[in-house]
Amino acid sequence: MMGSFFLVGFFQSLFLSLLIFSKKGKKAYDYILVVFILLLGSWMVFLHYHDTEFYALNPWLVVIDFFFWPLFGPMLFLYIDVITSKTQKFEKKHAFHFLPLVIVLIGFYDYIKISGTTAYFDYSNNTLFYKISSYVWHLITHVYFVACIIKLHLFRRSVKNYFSYTENVDLKWLMVLTYGYGAFILASVVMALTNVFGVVMSQPFMTELFCLIIVLYLFGIGYYGFKQRGIFDAKEVSSIRSESKSVLKPKKLYAKSRLADDEMNELAEALIKEMEVNEAYLDYSLDIRMLAEKLDTTTYKISQTLNILLKKNFFDFVNEYRVEFAKKCLSSPEYDHEKIMSIAYDSGFKSKTSFYSVFKKYTDLTPVAYREKYREII
Repeated sequence: MMGSFFLVGFFQSLFLSLLIFSKKGKKAYDYILVVFILLLGSWMVFLHYHDTEFYALNPWLVVIDFFFWPLFGPMLFLYIDVITSKTQKFEKKHAFHFLPLVIVLIGFYDYIKISGTTAYFDYSNNTLFYKISSYVWHLITHVYFVACIIKLHLFRRSVKNYFSYTENVDLKWLMVLTYGYGAFILASVVMALTNVFGVVMSQPFMTELFCLIIVLYLFGIGYYGFKQRGIFDAKEVSSIRSESKSVLKPKKLYAKSRLADDEMNELAEALIKEMEVNEAYLDYSLDIRMLAEKLDTTTYKISQTLNILLKKNFFDFVNEYRVEFAKKCLSSPEYDHEKIMSIAYDSGFKSKTSFYSVFKKYTDLTPVAYREKYREII
C-alpha cells in the first residue's frame, strides 16, 4: 500500500511537470516549479525503495537524499522570489541558493564515491567540513521555510503600497502552499523520530500520513502553480521589490531620496483632489501606476508622500474613500432597495470578500449591520 502511494506521487509529479511544460508563454518560475515538483517525485521513488531489498542491493540511492534536502527549500524560495518579482526572471544573484547543495556534495564526496558498496549508517567521518555539511543537509530546509514565510509576509504588506485591491495580487495560495511545506517538514521530522526511537506502533500510521501529505501537497503545488500567472506586468510597478525589504520602515526607505516638503504637500493636495473631486476611487482597477500617470508623476513619489506625509499606504488611502461612499449609500433612503453588492461595486470594490473585510475594518460593522443600525436610528 505504501509503495503504491509513493509511486502514484511519482507519476503525478511527471504528469504535472509535462502539464506545466505544455503551457504557452512559460516564464522562469514555471521551470523552477517543474524542478521543485520533479525533486519531490524523485524523493518519493527513493522512499518507495528505501525499505526494500532493491535499496539494500543499491545503497547508492541515498545520493538522491543528498540532492533533495539541499534543493527542496531553496527551490520553493526561488519560486516565490521569482513569481513575485517585477522581472520574473532568473538572475545571477539566485545562484547563491545553490550553495547549500555544493556544500553538501563536497562534504559528502568521500561517501558518495563508495556509496555503491557501503550503507550510509555504516559510514563515519570526523572531519570538520563533513560535520558542517551534515548540519546544512539536515537544517537548510527549515531555514528556507522561515525565509519563505518572511518573504511572503513582507510582500503582502508591500502590495498595499501599490494596489487598491488585493484580489489576484497577494498570492494567498502561495501562503497556503508554504505552510503546506511546513506541514510536510513537520511530518518528515516526526516520522524520522519514530524510526530513531523505535516507536514501532507509530511507524505504520506515520508513514501512511506522510504519504498522504506528500501526495496532497504535490497535487496542490501542481494545480495552483499551473493556474497561477505572474502577478505583475513589468509596467505596473517600478520599485515594489526594494520596498518589500523595508516595508516596515518607510522613513528609512525614503531617507536618501526624500521629496522636498513643498513638493510633497503639493502632491498630497493633488492626490486628495483626485479622490474627492474626480472620484478616482470608484475605478475598481485603480492602482498607483494609473494614478501616477494621471498626475504626471512617479509611483515612487506617490508612495513616499502617502507613507511619510499622510501616514497611509495606497490601499488604505483609496479604500477609505470607498468605504465613505458606501456608508453614504447604505444610510440613504434612495438605496434602501439596492442590493449590498450593487453598492459595493458602485463604491469601487471588486468582490464581496474585499468589500466586507475592508468595510468592517473601518466601521467595526458589516455592511448589512451598518444598514440595519442606521435604519433603527431613523
